[in-house]
Amino acid sequence: MVYLLGWGVIYFIRLSEFISGYRGRALGFFTLLVFAVIAIFRGATGTDTANYELILTNLSLDTLWNSVEPGFGIVGLFFTEVLGSAQLGVRAIAALFYLLVGYYYYRSDRNEVFVLFSYWAPAFFYAYSMNGLRIGIASVLLLLAVQLLRRGRAFKSGVVILAAVSSHFTILFSVVYIITNHLTNVKWRYLILVSVIGCLILYVIQEYLILKVGLYSDMESPGSLSGYSKVIVVIILAFGVIFSSLSLVSKTRVVFMTILFTGAAVKLTSYSYAGLRFLDLISFALPIIILMLHNESKLHFNWKIKSFFILAGFIATLFLYRGYLIESGHGKSPFLPYEVIGMNDNYRSRVNVWHSRILG
Repeated sequence: MVYLLGWGVIYFIRLSEFISGYRGRALGFFTLLVFAVIAIFRGATGTDTANYELILTNLSLDTLWNSVEPGFGIVGLFFTEVLGSAQLGVRAIAALFYLLVGYYYYRSDRNEVFVLFSYWAPAFFYAYSMNGLRIGIASVLLLLAVQLLRRGRAFKSGVVILAAVSSHFTILFSVVYIITNHLTNVKWRYLILVSVIGCLILYVIQEYLILKVGLYSDMESPGSLSGYSKVIVVIILAFGVIFSSLSLVSKTRVVFMTILFTGAAVKLTSYSYAGLRFLDLISFALPIIILMLHNESKLHFNWKIKSFFILAGFIATLFLYRGYLIESGHGKSPFLPYEVIGMNDNYRSRVNVWHSRILG
């Protein structure tokens, strides 16, 4: 399976680097290239790929703007108009995702590189470049914003956060989650500024939020066990915090706030699919908090927290692949069987037969 190729490349290269002591960037860029090729040259593959193609088509017809974030809409419309089709526009957004990730990797320090390839890449890259394109772009912009903050570029960081919000409004939840874990470290003038901007954004997007609430209320409840895979991953990361080199105060605050936010999201899953989105955001944002705290304390990851990151990433891949297998062949653009863009019906039929034999 093509997805196993990407995951295999990650673990093979990281193991090779560990054994050889190699510290260059070439192998990391090769890893990103493998993931990018899989995402960019896909056909009708990725749960929401067909939906995004429809969204970009509607945008090109000057409709649907009221239900799509403006930043993502502008980027999607630009690619669609330049390339001449919504299908190519969706693939161009996937390419943009990996260009932004590559830029983040180019400017990353040792801790950031480790989290990128041990956790974020295996746990999120397929989903964020082949399915949830809006939250994917927003999330990598959030990474770049935090990276700018680490370099002392607070104003530029704020601008990038606004760009992230314009790609997917729910990224504000991640910003709030991050800030609540740094209340003792954030200067009050920045906190007040962020609060004012956040209130203005909520006022501007109130119609969008009402639309989304209505959409979620029409959906059947996912059940009490939905999202358990994300909860398990968050618990593993929380144990990593406990065994890290951070101060007891930092550990206590992060674990407490994570339990609080995760518990609220789990409760929400009993009533709405929004809870699943919040669990996803928490599992992506928690490593950002861990990175920020280590940077503020000028600490490198110890072997214990590294082990938990690797475990969390590996467990996440198992759950992901299990989901791909369960949903195989269902919907307009499932993750399995994987299709290459431009695949004709005859070849697609052979692929489906081959895939059915593999699954028994």
